[in-house]
Amino acid sequence: MEAVSVSDDLKIRAAFEWRRAILIEGEPGVGKSRRAVELAAQYGEGCRVVVLNAAELHSELWESQVFGHARGAFTGALKGTLGYVQLAHDGVLIIDEVGEVPYHLQARLLRVIETGRFHRIGEPDKLLESRFVTIAATNRNLDAEVRAGRFRRDLLDRLSTCRIELAPLREMGRDAVEQAARAVLVERAASVERAAPTLTPAAGALLGGYHWPGNYRELRDVVEALITLGSATLEGVRRVMGDRPTRRLEPLAIVEQLVEASGRAITAAGFAAASGCSLSTATRRLNALIDAGLVVKTSRKRGARYAIVTSNPTPTTKGKP
Repeated sequence: MEAVSVSDDLKIRAAFEWRRAILIEGEPGVGKSRRAVELAAQYGEGCRVVVLNAAELHSELWESQVFGHARGAFTGALKGTLGYVQLAHDGVLIIDEVGEVPYHLQARLLRVIETGRFHRIGEPDKLLESRFVTIAATNRNLDAEVRAGRFRRDLLDRLSTCRIELAPLREMGRDAVEQAARAVLVERAASVERAAPTLTPAAGALLGGYHWPGNYRELRDVVEALITLGSATLEGVRRVMGDRPTRRLEPLAIVEQLVEASGRAITAAGFAAASGCSLSTATRRLNALIDAGLVVKTSRKRGARYAIVTSNPTPTTKGKP
């Protein structure tokens, strides 16, 4: 799980201690549901977790399934049932897609979040109690929904004890995307009891150069395809990514691409041809990679070749042995 800020950590701990609400916001696919489950596991100390997806419930059945109903409450109610809020007692209620909660039922949801009290359909005079932490998630702009009259301001205020916004992958930078890809690769491989293929630097650079409109959901799909393929090299990523547009590879990625293709160290001329630069520029970039300890020169004669460093040596400094 991504680290939370000190401020958010304090707010989250307070929400769990006082059974308040946490609101997770972000674009589709950024991992809001997953983050909600992670927070429940990390801060809930093994408590019960009940997940309610507001978008999946039919509007006519919403009240019955969320708050429960008594026997005989309506035609076909042959027995009483417990709703989501009652099942979540002393635990965590995750409300995914909270922006989809029908407006006419938002007041009831607000009441149970605030007071812990509610009644089942068919038992209007019998108050029940359920105390829980609420973690709500949405890809909607709830402030805009309030202004449009589709979401209650008081409910939003109650959900906003702690607001966490998850950034889309395209705003996280190349290194963060590569790190996320490696983490998902290990996680998804473990889920099917397979060894995770090693993501090479060039392959990671290619993933980092993509804008990921589908965010983590799309990244997961790509990673699962790499696991099925059994390869996370540059060639493997290219096969899986197909014609999806990516930004230009960095110099190190170009070197690895050429080494992977030829199976041997490369020349400065080959690097220049692949990167579309002059020989002098190619030599300068390769020397910068040598100084950073990422590339090594395998021959000092004319037509020297360059190879990827496979270990992690200490970077060298020009003019020093």
